[in-house]
Amino acid sequence: MIRLFLLLSFVLLFGIDVWSQTITYSTKQKITSKTARFSIIGKNNDGIVLRRYGKTTNILDIFDDNLSYKYSVPINPRRQNAFTKGILLNQFGATTLFLAPEKDFMILYARVLKQKFEIAGSTEIPLDTVFDGKDNTIQNYRYVLSKDRSKILLYCPVYKGNEAIYIQMKVYTRDLLLLQKKRINIKEDIRSETLSFHPVIKNNGEAVLYIINSTKADKTAFAINDIHQHHLTYNGYIYKKLKFQTTAFGNVSFKYDEENKRVCMAGLVSDGNKKSKRSSTGYFINFINADSSKIEVQEIKKYRSAFMYELTGKDSTKHNGQLSTFDLKKVVLRKDGGAIIILESYFTENDQISFQSRNHPSFTNFRTYNVFYYNDVICYSFNPNGKEQWHSILRKKQISENDNGIYSSFGLLTEQDELNFLYLDEIFYSANVNLYILDSDGKLRRKSLFNQGDENIMAIPRLAKQISKDVILIPSLRKNMLSMVKIEL
Repeated sequence: MIRLFLLLSFVLLFGIDVWSQTITYSTKQKITSKTARFSIIGKNNDGIVLRRYGKTTNILDIFDDNLSYKYSVPINPRRQNAFTKGILLNQFGATTLFLAPEKDFMILYARVLKQKFEIAGSTEIPLDTVFDGKDNTIQNYRYVLSKDRSKILLYCPVYKGNEAIYIQMKVYTRDLLLLQKKRINIKEDIRSETLSFHPVIKNNGEAVLYIINSTKADKTAFAINDIHQHHLTYNGYIYKKLKFQTTAFGNVSFKYDEENKRVCMAGLVSDGNKKSKRSSTGYFINFINADSSKIEVQEIKKYRSAFMYELTGKDSTKHNGQLSTFDLKKVVLRKDGGAIIILESYFTENDQISFQSRNHPSFTNFRTYNVFYYNDVICYSFNPNGKEQWHSILRKKQISENDNGIYSSFGLLTEQDELNFLYLDEIFYSANVNLYILDSDGKLRRKSLFNQGDENIMAIPRLAKQISKDVILIPSLRKNMLSMVKIEL
C-alpha cells in the first residue's frame, strides 16, 4: 500500500520543515528462531532483496518495486557446518560466499545463483584456504569491494595464540577470475595483540593493506608507533613503512578515494594520560598518495574552545576540553579530495530496580537492566589540504533499555551535495522518523518523514539501505513482525 504524507502541524514550534514524500509499506512476516537476524541486501533486476538468516538457515525474500512480496529462496550452503560470509547481488541473481570446515583448515567457497536466485545447476567454487581454527577464521575473514563493485579483495589474518603471524590476501573479479594473491608475513618485532588491519582496493584491482603497530595506552586509547603499508600491484609487491605517531582514541578509518587517488586516514586523539578519564582531546586526518605512498597531508588538532562551548554549553577554558563519549562513526569522501568525519556520542549504563517477591513479601529482589544512550552527532568537513572548513552538530537524544540499541543511532544516505541522517526522535513505538539534511556548506535542516505509530511499525534506521539516488529502504521489527518501509524523497 502507498500513502502520501504531508506534515502540517508543529512546524514552527519544533523547527521541522513541511515536507511530502511517498511512503510504501511491505506486508509483515513473523520472525522465527531459525531466522532471527535480517538485513536488506539491495535491489537488482530480480527485485528488492531481504535476507533472513540464523545459524543454519539462509532465506532470501524478493519484493517488487511496490514492496509486494514475490517469492522466497532458501540459499543454505550444501556443505555441513558452513557459514555464510556475504551475499553480493549481480545484475540478475547473486554470488554467495561461505566458509566450510575441513579437518585442519577452512575453505572459502563462492556459489553463483542465476536469475531469480536459482540454485539448481549452481556449483561451489573454492576461492581460498585458511589454515586456522573454525572460530578464528569465521571471526577474522573479511572481504572488501572496489567502489565500482567490479573487484573483490579477500583477506584473513592467521593467528598463533593471540598474535597474528601472517595475512593472506587475494583479489578476484566479480566473475571470480583470480587477479592477485599474496601471503604477508608479520615481522616478529611488531607482533602483538594490538595490531589492526585496514585494507583498501582500487577499481583496477590493486590492493593496499595498512597495518597499525600500536601499544595500549588504556582501555580505549592506543599509541600508534608506525604504519606498515603492503601494496599489491600488477608490477609486483611494494612494502613501505609510514611514519606517523600519535595516541589514538577509539576507531581509526582508512578509506580509498578513487577519483583523487589517495587514502584518507582519520581518527580521534587522546592525551594518553592513564590517570584521566577515557576521552578524546581532538582529531587527526591524513591523506596518503596511493601511487607514491607518501603522506601528503598530516593534521592533528585539538578541539577548539568555541566548539566545546557550542557542544556542551560550558566554558572550555575552565576545563580540559575532552569528549568522553564520542567516537569516530564514519568517513565520507568529498569530490574535491577532502573528507567529512562523523562522530557520535554513545555509552551504556547498568541500572537496578527493586521489587517485592510475591512468595516472600518481606524480601526485596533486584533486577538489572542495560540502558543504551545514543546522543549527538558531530560532522567535521576538511578541504584537500586537511584544514577544517566547517563543523555541524546534529542534536538527538536516544535512550533505550535491554535492546542493544538496535533502534538507536542513525542511517546515513548520500545525495550529490547532501548527507542525510535518518533517525528516530525517541525510542518509542509512536516516535517520528526524522531526517537531518546536511549540505556541502555545513548548513543543517531537519524534516519529519512519518510517525511510525500510525502504521504499527518500529523502524531500524541504522539498517537502512539506499537503493537509488532518492529511494531508501528501512527495516522494521515490532513484536517479532518484520517488514520494510520504502521512502521516495
